[in-house]
This record gives sequence, C-alpha cells and structure tokens, in this order.
Amino acid sequence: MDTPNPAPTSADPSVDRRFVARLSVLTDRDFEQRLVLAYEALGYTVDCETGHDGINLMLQVADQVWLVRTREWRSPSIDVESVRELIAEVNRNEATGGIVVCAGTFTEAARLRARGSGVRLLNGVALSGMVLESPRKMDQESCPRCGSSLIERITEGVSRRFRGCSSHPACQYTEGAAA
Repeated sequence: MDTPNPAPTSADPSVDRRFVARLSVLTDRDFEQRLVLAYEALGYTVDCETGHDGINLMLQVADQVWLVRTREWRSPSIDVESVRELIAEVNRNEATGGIVVCAGTFTEAARLRARGSGVRLLNGVALSGMVLESPRKMDQESCPRCGSSLIERITEGVSRRFRGCSSHPACQYTEGAAA
C-alpha cells in the first residue's frame, strides 16, 4: 500500500512573505484544526494529545508514525536547533519520521540537517496549500471543540440520527439530533 506523503514539498524552499501573511490571520487553534483536517484527508489518523514535549500532532497510517512539531509555525524562519530537537524525539520514540511546520522558510543549516534524517520540512508555500485550500470544509465537517471530524451517529434504542465528534468519548460534542 502506498502511504501518503505527510509533508508536501514546495519547489522553492525560500518562501514569499505573502504566504506568511495569509496564514497569520489564523489563530493557533484554527491552524491546528485545519492541519488536522488536511492530514485526515490524506488518510492519516491524527492524535492531538501526544504527551510528548515539543510534539503537537502524531500522524499514523499503516505501520508508520510521524511526529509533527508546530510550536513555531508562525515563525518566518526556523533554524537548525528545531530540526535537531525533532530528530531526537523521532529517535527516542522510534517513529517513522518527523515534520517541522513553519509558515515561513528554513535556514540552510536546518535544511542540511534534515536531509537524510527522516525529518521533513513543511514550509509556508506547501503549508498554505494544505490549510487554506478548503476552509468551508473545516467549518462544516470539523468539531468546533476539538477539531476532529464530525460523523453521523445513531442513538441506541430510539434510532435518532445526529452528527457527533469522531473522537468520542474524549469529546462529547453533538449537533442536529433529529427523530
């Protein structure tokens, strides 16, 4: 089975400031929700409660586990230290790899350190395409409490249909209970 690429690449590693500006209108919560939806659309199961220092998301597909660091996503440039820290987390957790997310770009040292390490760099060009492409989909299909997908559910016994959060029972959000 081919697994989706967790970090789309941009042809140009240097990023135009307009991408940073487009992303800067998002709150941290909106940004993370949109990123979760983008990875779910690619076929990943996304865990937002990783329990790992410096890791914001954990992606899983088949037997692969990817650790995602979004802590500095608003930064116009990420240096080599962020890449080193993620490489250490990937190794410590025996993950498939890691992804450093940045609305801007990465220094040359960061790009060189990531090369061949299992850590991918997601810059503003690729990132804006992932999180800004379909904001309506996020508004209609994601839980306003935690950002997970909303799915159709049926209550036991009375057969009432409603939409509820896919991360139930951790999140109890529901909407539109109908007979």
